[in-house]
Amino acid sequence: MSKIKGEGPAPSTLSDVFNGKSVPSRHTLRALLKACGVDEAGQQPWLAAYERVSTAGLRRPAGAVRVRDADPRRLGVHASIQVEAGADDLPTYVPRDFDAELRTAVTVASRAGGMVLLSGGSSVGKTRALCETARAVLPEWWLLHPVDAARVRAFAQTPAPRTVVWLDELQRYLDQPEGLPAGLIRDLLAAGTVVLATLWPDEVATRSAPRVPGEQDRHAEDREVLKLARIIDVPAAFSPAEWNRAEQLAGDGRIRIALQHADPGVTQVLAAGPELIRRWQHAPTSQCYGQAVITWLCLRVVTPAAREFCFH
Repeated sequence: MSKIKGEGPAPSTLSDVFNGKSVPSRHTLRALLKACGVDEAGQQPWLAAYERVSTAGLRRPAGAVRVRDADPRRLGVHASIQVEAGADDLPTYVPRDFDAELRTAVTVASRAGGMVLLSGGSSVGKTRALCETARAVLPEWWLLHPVDAARVRAFAQTPAPRTVVWLDELQRYLDQPEGLPAGLIRDLLAAGTVVLATLWPDEVATRSAPRVPGEQDRHAEDREVLKLARIIDVPAAFSPAEWNRAEQLAGDGRIRIALQHADPGVTQVLAAGPELIRRWQHAPTSQCYGQAVITWLCLRVVTPAAREFCFH
């Protein structure tokens, strides 16, 4: 096999691998597969097998699951509108424009530890995008979804290799007693941990704002924590390219409905349905006008099949 100068693994590395003298790194394996003409999709089974072998003997953190086995709903992904009984819980994922940047950031973080944070408003798809990226990039890693900041601090005392710490709605952890000191996050990253988090833009702005002289610095630690993160913004609305991709996936009836009534935003329509139904079903008498508005919206927006499913 000829080697192009400056590309791929060194001949000595290949010789050691082929003669069973060493186990290739993930980077070497990818380079070897590419040299053999295996495309990106074809590489995935090989890389997944490599990760399974690499992590087989590693300690499992208490309560952790493999990233590939994590339930998106339990990680914080909103329930979706349903247009027919028996449909999968979540609609088909519409690839986002920032996915490439996000996957690169998570890949870099996986090499020596790192924190990646998606900043976006309510129901813009940040948690779903983060979940899809984690599954694609780190499927065989352990995923720890701490119930509170105390659990994060406990894990930081003896961090396990190849672990993702999932901190959806990061402010909930920062605001707890003792919170998440920046030093603790630095220790996690130094141990090779990948920290994945989400936070609303106003929270990012408030917690990262410079200290005002003469006033109590309430967010000193939070500011240092956010400095450690690679922050990627999630837009509130689909771009034209994202819209086109959604149209190609409109065989999923939920996406089709969201595109037809996308004034609030495609992801917002997908996520708002279940909450509207709950409010409609349980609205107190004092909120009868709001109940009437929600009823009107449901009758106007959804299809007859969806109305039958939602109201019965």
